[in-house]
Amino acid sequence: MIARALVRNANANGPGWKVDLLNISMLGIRFRSTTSLLPGDMASVKLEVGPLRWSTKLRVVHAVQLDDGNYAIGCQFISNELLRAARRAA
Repeated sequence: MIARALVRNANANGPGWKVDLLNISMLGIRFRSTTSLLPGDMASVKLEVGPLRWSTKLRVVHAVQLDDGNYAIGCQFISNELLRAARRAA
């Protein structure tokens, strides 16, 4: 999946910045960023792809600097509609 998203560091009062999504799953997300985050940092992500509009809170689990100077950052979802148990039909 090639998509862009907007990430905002919850530990700072600064503006959000654009990132490139590298991977997304039911439990988390990995993105390439020009700005570093540290493991344990809290953040939020907002994704808009076509008609899809989605946002959630994140906890940074892993961050590594890439050869090109950017960062690959892996995050765990903290609150996410996809993580809630599905209701069963009666």
